[in-house]
Amino acid sequence: MRGLTGVLSSSPYSVAIVLAVVLLGLVAGAALVRRLHRRGVGPAAVVGWGALLLAALLATAPFALRAMPAVSLALITRLGVGSHVGFTIELLLAALAIGPGAIALGTIFPATLALGAAPDGPPPLGRLLAANTAGAIAGALGASFVLLPRLGIGGGLLALAAVASLAAVPVGGGPLRIGAAAAAAAAVAASATAPPLFLPSRTVGEERPLFYRDGPQATVTVTADAVGQKRLRVNAQYALGGTLGLILEAREAHLPMLLHPAPRRLLHLGVGTGDTLGAALTHPGVEATGVELLADVLDAARLFAIENRGLFQRPNVRLLAADARTVLRTDDARYDVIVADLYHPWTAGAGALFSLDHYRLARARLAPGGLFCHWLPLHQIPVEDLRRVIATFLAAFPHTQLWLGYHRATTTLAALVGSEEPLAPDAATIRMRLEQPPVRASAAPAGIDGPLDLAVLYVGSEQQLAPPVADVAPMTDDRPVIEFDAAAAYFDHDRLPRAALQWLAARLAPDDGPIAGAPASFALRAKLAEAQLALFDADGQAELRAYLDALPMAPQASAVRQPLTAIAARLRAAGDDRGADLVADALDANR
Repeated sequence: MRGLTGVLSSSPYSVAIVLAVVLLGLVAGAALVRRLHRRGVGPAAVVGWGALLLAALLATAPFALRAMPAVSLALITRLGVGSHVGFTIELLLAALAIGPGAIALGTIFPATLALGAAPDGPPPLGRLLAANTAGAIAGALGASFVLLPRLGIGGGLLALAAVASLAAVPVGGGPLRIGAAAAAAAAVAASATAPPLFLPSRTVGEERPLFYRDGPQATVTVTADAVGQKRLRVNAQYALGGTLGLILEAREAHLPMLLHPAPRRLLHLGVGTGDTLGAALTHPGVEATGVELLADVLDAARLFAIENRGLFQRPNVRLLAADARTVLRTDDARYDVIVADLYHPWTAGAGALFSLDHYRLARARLAPGGLFCHWLPLHQIPVEDLRRVIATFLAAFPHTQLWLGYHRATTTLAALVGSEEPLAPDAATIRMRLEQPPVRASAAPAGIDGPLDLAVLYVGSEQQLAPPVADVAPMTDDRPVIEFDAAAAYFDHDRLPRAALQWLAARLAPDDGPIAGAPASFALRAKLAEAQLALFDADGQAELRAYLDALPMAPQASAVRQPLTAIAARLRAAGDDRGADLVADALDANR
């Protein structure tokens, strides 16, 4: 399962697919034993050769796993994407990687039953079932907590190949026994010296590994591309941030920090690379606690010292390798700001982080005047699940606001911000805090130069969000609907962000937003949403028109000027000097 996580979605459906392949393989192996018995093949030979075949498949599995991303891309290219096709591809990959070994494994138990039967009595079924169950328990614990941390995926598979070879020794004849013993010895030696099995991801272009660790819960890697851009991944697939995402990661920090009038204590759930937490700590006087589920991720984040602004050398931060829910349940501290970073909604167990129970725990940890900010990956959430998350959030917090992360991004982010009292940020206070050199050094490159750059991100409050979700039941720990719906939409990511943004754009608040002294009119925010929808449609002309329409409404806003400057540069690079000059003239005329 761990070796396939780079090509499977790791959703509940993926787990079910792998389990189904294993069970079907065991059934097929048992049926094969019956056929062999009818042909006069003795149970000792079946156990011996079945164990050796399993050993051979385990020993060659690293080569098969390394080929899986390429096989997956080939299948996607040929068959396309979509939930039914996507899960069919996952089934094919699991069948290729696991099916033959499961069949070989399936021959061993029924043949062992026959081998243990007395000539005049039944087989010792109870004892063999007890041993089989005990072995299954020991195998699950041993693989996670012994083989993976000590030997890694590659070494662990070779160690299991040694065990399978040894199973053939007591039942085999002379040549088979000698061959099995030799194979076991070779596998033991190879497992002790095997290098880490770096499994490539499904990406275009070469990446070199900078960090690799197989841990009890996940395989964590840091890779760099040809130009040195780094990326942190969990299980070869899920990117937890990197060099290219600094703009969005900085915005994830500054928006909730600036909405609070004077944050002093911060709890950050989901550290990842530490880029967002590092940006939050540029705000003077802040003491922070960062919580990351995987200790290996915290070790890997040290490679991002430049991006996270030396997070691990800061005296005002405490980093914990722990479960977010456990920290919220057991920590008695109160926080001015709690930030829940991006969680992949389709992964098994993620539903607990979108539940009413979780949100209520977070609310209980807020200090007076505090706020809880949950960042949502709209490019991973179907509209129906977005409605469920909003309904759940509204049920937990008496006051809710929804903000966008950035208009000029196809990986659309939105922030649900909950509080006990209505938030009323002040433009003068925000402007003063943005003028502090550490904050400016982080916020300005992310396009936040003044309070208006925040104000344009506002979508609405509970007044706009509550009516369209009034008929939606909140999600709870025992009804983690999002795990299943988002998993089914995993293969339709291309259409998700536009649909989510279109739903939000239809619910923009008609007022100027909550930031006193920095009005962002409905017309301005609607134009920026229109520009982002055009970006999703790859309609460059419509995007340009929307930004040009927005320019007179907010001539000094970086949220308008920066995209227009980038569009002008793109037009000039494409040889359209006239179009670039028209954009430049519009910018000059609206200074």
